[in-house]
Amino acid sequence: MDTRCFFLLASQNQHAGNSNARVHLSSEQAHLIPRSDTMAQRKRSRASGNASNEMEAPQPTVRGATGRFLMLVEDGGREAAKRLMRAGAGLELAVASDFAEADTIPDPGLGQAMYFDEIGVAVVNAPPDQSRFLATRAAAAETPTLIEPERYVHVLEAALDYDTLTPYDVGTESPVVFGASPDYARGWFDGVNDARLRTMPGGQIGELVQPGTAAINERDFTWGLQAVGVPGNRFTGRGIRIAILDTGIDLIHPEMGRRVAGSRSFVPNETVQDVNGHGTHTAGTAAGPAGANLRPRYGVAPNSELFVGKVLSNAGSGTDGWILAGIQWAIQNQCVIVSMSLGARTQVGEPFSQIYERVAQRAFTRGMLIVAASGNDSARPTSIRPVARPANCPSIMAVAAVGMGLEIAPFSNGGINPNGGAVDIAAPGINVLSSSPGGSERLNGTSMATPHVAGVAAIFAESNASLRGRALFDAITRGSRRLPLPPRDAGAGLVRCPR
Repeated sequence: MDTRCFFLLASQNQHAGNSNARVHLSSEQAHLIPRSDTMAQRKRSRASGNASNEMEAPQPTVRGATGRFLMLVEDGGREAAKRLMRAGAGLELAVASDFAEADTIPDPGLGQAMYFDEIGVAVVNAPPDQSRFLATRAAAAETPTLIEPERYVHVLEAALDYDTLTPYDVGTESPVVFGASPDYARGWFDGVNDARLRTMPGGQIGELVQPGTAAINERDFTWGLQAVGVPGNRFTGRGIRIAILDTGIDLIHPEMGRRVAGSRSFVPNETVQDVNGHGTHTAGTAAGPAGANLRPRYGVAPNSELFVGKVLSNAGSGTDGWILAGIQWAIQNQCVIVSMSLGARTQVGEPFSQIYERVAQRAFTRGMLIVAASGNDSARPTSIRPVARPANCPSIMAVAAVGMGLEIAPFSNGGINPNGGAVDIAAPGINVLSSSPGGSERLNGTSMATPHVAGVAAIFAESNASLRGRALFDAITRGSRRLPLPPRDAGAGLVRCPR
């Protein structure tokens, strides 16, 4: 089946009395509109500012799409969202903040929408006729409205053969339409298949150190904590709230269970308890405890306040809406850092999600930094794949993975896409020891690198109360250790704790 998706970015200046909605499509977005004579004419008329009000609704024809869509409400908040949903379209709108004390946030059923008021995004579930009307209403709004298809999120079961893909140019047909992969978001460690990087028996980590260097002693601290400057550091992240958005956490883990300050599941019919194991591992790296009887220590910020939002199911799947619900919850709980070891494969030349970018910018205004994995799709040195979604958003800190010799991990994605899509920082992501349900294990991936950065971010935030949001982002990159690697691969360099 031919699958395509498109974005609608529409605005109308009602005060100027303009009765024709002006739809603004970027060249990348216009490329994704299904090509027919009618659609081509419509694209040309939109580009000239003379579009008709007869806008098409976002079509749920993308493989991996849920059939729902995301709508950004720029200004006016709750009341503006209600007016937009109810006027003519007849959609029933619920507001996420109204469920702050409830056990769950309900998924919107057909004819319903859930508005995440802290971030200004609604998840809309509308039949086709209502979708078309809502798109028209969005075009007639006083402020710009952005619409994107909502996608399923998945744990990747098998790697795609990227050798069959080629870059696309705007105005040409792409061999694979971006966003068409059903493998949207998952714990990145599942994509690492290199036998050299799998867990080695007996903790024999020295084999991964570059030739000519001594094996690393992990008796007291994991090699990752040593690399980012944790030993001897006077800061521990005290009082700083970190939100881990993942598959949950093992609430009865002997070391991590008591570290949880707050938790919530956004996955219907599943508790926070982690069956998958990915969330427990990432939480341990960011905020695992320190103690005389805990050897080696694996948590970067042991005195931070750990909040765990379950946004991926026990099977490793979910939706954009669940991720956005987790971000809203983190803002409501005044978390300073959000760590997301999840993502979506992207193509060469693919633009970043404008909605996730706006969410990250709004997080900055609330004093929050979002950190995300850059992805494990590369097979260096022969193939370097672009940074994944949503880490490819300019306002989300994209994390690459390095090994024990501070070489770039062969699976780590690179900043090869223009207009966003850069790697911002690098962190340990090979043979990383951390907690797992009932115990501990070693895993590999940019998923493992990301919580190292989240923990270091908490230490920066403790060290200087003015470092929040964008200022925290900048301080982390300024404080990094430069590596003999191109910025394409490692960004500003190896993340390091402040002293």
